[in-house]
Amino acid sequence: MPEYIDRKTVEKARSAARSRTEVTFRDSDVAGLCIRVKNGTAGWWVMTKNNKISFASLESFSADQMPLVRQIAARIRASWKAGRKNEDIKIMVAALLSQPTTTLSVEAAENVAAVKVDGAWTWEVLRDEYLAWAKIYKSDAMYSTYRSALGAAKNSKLATDFVHLAGKPIANITQLDILGVRQNILERGGMINGIPKDNVRAAEQTENGLKAAFKFAMDPRRTTGLKMNPTLGLPSVEQPDFKKRDVVNADDIFVRPYISLKQLYDFLFWIPHQNFPHEARMAVTLQALTGQRIETVTTTFHNQMARTYDTRGRYDYVWYLGPDKNKLYRPLPLPSWAAWAGHAALMRYRERSPNKDPNNFLFPQLKKRYAHVPGNGHISNKLVNDIFQAARKPGGPLEGTDFASHDLRRAFVTHMGKKGRKLGFPYDDIVSEVGKVTHKGEGKISVIQRFYDLDTDSSLKLRMLELWQDMILGAHGEAKRPDDRWFELDEPDVEWTAEQLQAYRNSDAYEYGDL
Repeated sequence: MPEYIDRKTVEKARSAARSRTEVTFRDSDVAGLCIRVKNGTAGWWVMTKNNKISFASLESFSADQMPLVRQIAARIRASWKAGRKNEDIKIMVAALLSQPTTTLSVEAAENVAAVKVDGAWTWEVLRDEYLAWAKIYKSDAMYSTYRSALGAAKNSKLATDFVHLAGKPIANITQLDILGVRQNILERGGMINGIPKDNVRAAEQTENGLKAAFKFAMDPRRTTGLKMNPTLGLPSVEQPDFKKRDVVNADDIFVRPYISLKQLYDFLFWIPHQNFPHEARMAVTLQALTGQRIETVTTTFHNQMARTYDTRGRYDYVWYLGPDKNKLYRPLPLPSWAAWAGHAALMRYRERSPNKDPNNFLFPQLKKRYAHVPGNGHISNKLVNDIFQAARKPGGPLEGTDFASHDLRRAFVTHMGKKGRKLGFPYDDIVSEVGKVTHKGEGKISVIQRFYDLDTDSSLKLRMLELWQDMILGAHGEAKRPDDRWFELDEPDVEWTAEQLQAYRNSDAYEYGDL
């Protein structure tokens, strides 16, 4: 006769075990749950008409944990209906009993079992799968940022901030775990009276990386085991108002300086005399003279740097930047100095043996991936950073600063914003006009501008880059200006025939100056 199993029932089972009496106590609340005593041993069982399993000894649970025992029994019956085998169920129970807390969770145990049985993801699997996906579908800059922010970079300081997530099924990761990662980063940066002194930006980047990773895991096409996104509704980092924070952390009140024209001049004329890879020197030079992101430079394919044959000498090279999200490219005519940098990089690329080292990047990867296997990526950002690190050392052109590659872009926008009136721009339009050089949207904001206006403003962009070149060369005054920086460019391997050149001169493209 079934009875409601309680403390008295457990004591009767223990007494029966001591006397080696064979008996079964069935629970009246959950069908199939029972205590079975046989050969002096008492254990918890779930027995139905078609299935039975012993999931724990009697002493595994106290009488006060009967609600948990009934919950386990109900989950076992549901697992049988779902087609689970007893071996899989025992993994779940073992995970439950091994939990390092007195408050055991059946759901957490099921998530652990799902990792072993169904291939559900742990934190490490989520991180690696997301980064592998981001490397293909996201920009190099975003991939690099999130790789660092998620503690996956080599010798990353953030790795220890994720230690409490190690091996944890992502379905068991809670919002408190996410906040714990963020708090670890902030505390490592130092706290004064509970106010973050540093690492706020690093904590925010890690938070953004975690949001992106868990959003990736929620895709139903992936068997991750995640049922709810723990990053939804995550509170922002608490910071006091600016006035109070500035009193605590006075460094925040100073505006970040930008590279002066004299510093930029000295830096660009210092680079050619340093023992850095040719590709890295040309990449930094091209970035400095065009105001682009370093990732835009390093990820350029060799056929995006196009030689032109305009006999009127307006420009020798056009750099086709892109593609943007509309799969369009934007032409950037290069003045003499930038054209020389692009030309030198292209000639260097053509010297490479395509059979030995196939690679489509203008600045190709220099380090082999494995023995006898060439790298097929672009030049490492570390080689670029090495140049700035050397320039910041005593005696270098950037000594005493913390300037990096992105400061070249800031310098271009800042200085051009001040000198924009020389190009005849109204004051309020200077920034948007400079954006035609620096940003993929070419300063276009509205839908009509972005999708229907096909004018690339090549002449205007060339004028801006020529002014920028003149500003750098004249940084120390006209008396110290070394030259006009017009370079003799070697002829490309394949030249136009006389017939082709004459046909081009007679065409409408030559008449209207089209590329």
